[in-house]
Amino acid sequence: MKTQSIALILLMSLAGCGMKESTPSKETSIVAGNFVSNITEDCKSENCLGLRKEFDLVVYTGKKIYCYWDLKKAATQNDFDSIAKNLKATITDTTTVYEYYLVLQKWAGSLQDGHVNVMWGDDLTDLESYKVPLRLELLAPGTDHESLIISKTAVATKKLPVGAIVTKINGQDAIERINELEKYMSGSTSRMRRRGAANMLFSMMKTRDEERSSVKMEYTFKGQTLTTELPRNITLPVKATAATAESKIDYSTLMQAQILPNNIGYLKVDSFSGADMATLLTRTMKLLSHTKALIIDVRENGGGNQSGSSILGWLTTTPIIRYHANIRISDLLLADRGYVLLDAEYNEGDEFTPFAPVTVFPQESAYKGKVYALTSAFCFSACDTFVSALKENKLATIVGEGTGGGTGTPHVFELPFSGLNFRYSVAQGLTAVSKTFLEGVGTLPDITIEPTLEERMAGEDQQLLKTINIAAEKTNEASIDMNDLKDSGIKSRAPVADSYSIIDYDNEIKQSMN
Repeated sequence: MKTQSIALILLMSLAGCGMKESTPSKETSIVAGNFVSNITEDCKSENCLGLRKEFDLVVYTGKKIYCYWDLKKAATQNDFDSIAKNLKATITDTTTVYEYYLVLQKWAGSLQDGHVNVMWGDDLTDLESYKVPLRLELLAPGTDHESLIISKTAVATKKLPVGAIVTKINGQDAIERINELEKYMSGSTSRMRRRGAANMLFSMMKTRDEERSSVKMEYTFKGQTLTTELPRNITLPVKATAATAESKIDYSTLMQAQILPNNIGYLKVDSFSGADMATLLTRTMKLLSHTKALIIDVRENGGGNQSGSSILGWLTTTPIIRYHANIRISDLLLADRGYVLLDAEYNEGDEFTPFAPVTVFPQESAYKGKVYALTSAFCFSACDTFVSALKENKLATIVGEGTGGGTGTPHVFELPFSGLNFRYSVAQGLTAVSKTFLEGVGTLPDITIEPTLEERMAGEDQQLLKTINIAAEKTNEASIDMNDLKDSGIKSRAPVADSYSIIDYDNEIKQSMN
């Protein structure tokens, strides 16, 4: 029996840094066995045949490299064979690239894994996006008291009240729309999928015609039920220039650190991305080491790399386990990503490498104050394992909402016919101490604090204020009020702007740079 020896440190990167597979020609035919049956009706053109062959490739590749088949079959009760067959049948001679993109999105969504996604490639010629200049938020997603509200307006919608409860979209119950859309969202927990569905409510309508049209929205505010017609923003993305693509990350938009009243440290990390993030976090923790308590805010952190271990190392005096991970073994992964298998023990014929611990070692000296992690359903991937490590190793009190619930080390590959990209999770993760799957579960808070309608209407961050006062009480300090918090100058992460948009509003075409 052949034994291979190979470094889990490379394997553990959750940044989705997969290399692209070699690209076969468009004539390449992938035989997918019984997983996707052959269907020829309404498919005679070269384009249709090419897209269907490519869909076979996506499904077949998933069979070979995806790591959570058994878990997802049990959790979703989905018949993936039937889903694949039915989706393939929707690809016809008239299918556009965008419609095919939606087919792949439905396939990805059926797996209910936030690391399984279809993405646009380098060719953006056929990409057009229609958005409403209005942001919705689903409060308490996945609970019996969730509510859909207006959370942010723009110039064209500034008269609409933030905090209003959205009840109908184009005559249909808004929560019912979220229920339908959730089935197509890539998310590892219901709270993550439903939050994502609320964000996509205006950009994934039932038909392309509806997507391109203005939207009629009904909402309630202060006891009144009102209706309005919302304009569409047409976004035409342009391929980034080499200079833009290679520009350095602005870490100031991803991280902020402050010392709040009562000597409470505040560290907001919106991403664990970037080669320098680990170094910056180490320096920041050193500067916050004298505070009485520390709040780590990861509510907007979607993941990245393992740089969060730089924080964990300051919270312990002995080595700890962040989580346990393995990797799916297959010819496809060995051919394209063999470098990640250079330090794992496995035997020829194994489907997975054995689970191995991802260890975090102590930094200079352990932080002595109380630690609180403020979380949400957006916390995912590397953020998920970070929060799980805090809770399992008893390093912090988890406050806020449950995390997104995903570990998977996604592998990205290019689709040879359409030019799109797809990715699957290829590594499983178990929690540090209980050794249970984090995928599909996430980490639940020790103290639940959900955002409220009232704080959204007032533009206040009551979640953070309540967390600060919990920390103040534990350190025998006086509580603070919202004015104190506003005076501290805590800022939110700046929204990412579209590169170019055309706004069709009141029958007037306006061009604007956002």
